[in-house]
Amino acid sequence: MRKIAIEEAIFFEKLGPVRNKWVERNDMPGTIDLELYMGTIMPRMIAPFDKVRLPEMNAAGVDIQVLSLGAPGVQGCEDAREALTLSIESNDLIYEKMKAYPGRFGGFAAVPTQDPEAAAKELERCVTKLGFCGAMVQGRTEDKYLDDPSYDVLWEAAQALNVPISLHVMDTDVRKMQIFEGCYSLLGPGWSWNLESATHVLRIIMNGVFERFPKAQVICGHMGEGLPYYLGRIDEGFMTFCGHLEQKLTRLPSAYFPTNVYITTSGRYYPPAMRCAIDAVGVDRVLFATDWPFLLLDEAIELVENCSLSREEKESIFHINAERLLNIAP
Repeated sequence: MRKIAIEEAIFFEKLGPVRNKWVERNDMPGTIDLELYMGTIMPRMIAPFDKVRLPEMNAAGVDIQVLSLGAPGVQGCEDAREALTLSIESNDLIYEKMKAYPGRFGGFAAVPTQDPEAAAKELERCVTKLGFCGAMVQGRTEDKYLDDPSYDVLWEAAQALNVPISLHVMDTDVRKMQIFEGCYSLLGPGWSWNLESATHVLRIIMNGVFERFPKAQVICGHMGEGLPYYLGRIDEGFMTFCGHLEQKLTRLPSAYFPTNVYITTSGRYYPPAMRCAIDAVGVDRVLFATDWPFLLLDEAIELVENCSLSREEKESIFHINAERLLNIAP
């Protein structure tokens, strides 16, 4: 069975200083296991493709990886010009990998969201000239989220190009989230990333992005960051508090998931989460992803296999949905 993995990180040397400066500028607490990261994860990510990545793909039976930068990516740049330069350089390097190994890799474009018009133009270049599948945005840019009206130009471009915007995780600004103070073990994939990314998706929905751009598509990783489980509660809040009074939406929030939101299987989850996601958003809205190199490819495949899915459901998740959404030939 063909397998297309769509949330697969790639690292370039110039991105290291960007993250270091971003961490310092945002006064981020150190929470990652550096021994694990530097000893196991980073060496696999920077190794030559023919030494680690491709052998792992071949051994696990992963046919295609869609490559993208890891957090904070170019969203970590303070200067818009630097963000544009690094976006172009990173995208060109991803394209080199696509050309070097035909049929094995696709790309999500890094876009300089510090300058929305430049972001739209870089997305257009990557899709029309380089054959990329869409854009990857690493969460907020400083304090701006993708529901900000200034990003309408980016959504307009994505809709016109018929490609999605994939929304990746971003560290929470703990200076503005006192609930995490004194419990930094909740930072990262254990909780804060999920909360940050899920809120970002809901901002996009609640502030009417899909009303303005009804054919636009967003991808939310990690089994939808818990959102499929909460759709009923979200609708309840929308109707009983002020959401419906703002008159920004013509439908309940949950109604935008089967039409405008895709979720991925990246990271670890329990099998009931998969059934909840399928029942909530539809099997045609679930995309296979691994979160490589943080999760081994065979582990990611095994997680899907353990979910008691029909062969038709597996086919949809492993490759059919990605082929359709990302314009990848069957």
